[in-house]
Amino acid sequence: MKRKSKWWILGLAIAVGGAVYLNRETWQIYRQQSAAKARNEARMQAVEAERTNLLDKKARLETAIGQEEQARINGYRKPDETPLRLRP
Repeated sequence: MKRKSKWWILGLAIAVGGAVYLNRETWQIYRQQSAAKARNEARMQAVEAERTNLLDKKARLETAIGQEEQARINGYRKPDETPLRLRP
């Protein structure tokens, strides 16, 4: 009985080892796909953050105060306004 169980365990170990050996390419593909998924998720999060920033900027520019602020940043001034000069 012991001899039979030793052969059974040996056969099972050989079968498991063979299955692992034959599936090594499958695991390699799995690791590559997991790495690609992680890269794509990181890129998607970066794009979503940029999208959120752009939506905030658009909302700010749609208000009168935001338009005035952006015009000042771009160097525009009102026609009757004189620029303020600071002394050094």
